[in-house]
Amino acid sequence: MGTKVDEIKHKLRYDRLSARISEHNDSLEAKGAKIKNPATEADRLKQRADLESKLKTDEYGRFIGAVASALAYYDVASDHLVDNVAKQLEYSLFFAIDQGLDETLRTALRATDEGYCAHLLEQDTAVEAHRARLQGEKGRLNAALQELNGLRQVARQQGRGSSAQV
Repeated sequence: MGTKVDEIKHKLRYDRLSARISEHNDSLEAKGAKIKNPATEADRLKQRADLESKLKTDEYGRFIGAVASALAYYDVASDHLVDNVAKQLEYSLFFAIDQGLDETLRTALRATDEGYCAHLLEQDTAVEAHRARLQGEKGRLNAALQELNGLRQVARQQGRGSSAQV
């Protein structure tokens, strides 16, 4: 948490100095002075450093540390709160699922109803007819393949016999 406090202190000091410089420039413009805006980032940083050294001590500077500590604490605490809420929701959801999932699946899917399960396992009549047709076709193709293999055997034997006779 120390780095978080330091980070917030740095940001608060930077923002406070920016506000003080803006107030200083506004008071100079109110008196009729022309304020030059720096052209480059380096010139802007140099002008900021010059004004920082010229401005008197900030009367609210001592409060920055206390405010930074409080802001860092609430940043860390709010992060933990969000994480804990998310974890609690996740736990509640998974607990509810775990407690009711088995029974819900049994009742919603009617897994214990034998008649319903048998109905689910029944094959559509169109699919059964298509399967029977394909199995018949497969049987015919296997018979044709065996016949072709038999013809190949006969051709080999005849080829051996004719070469022996020559």
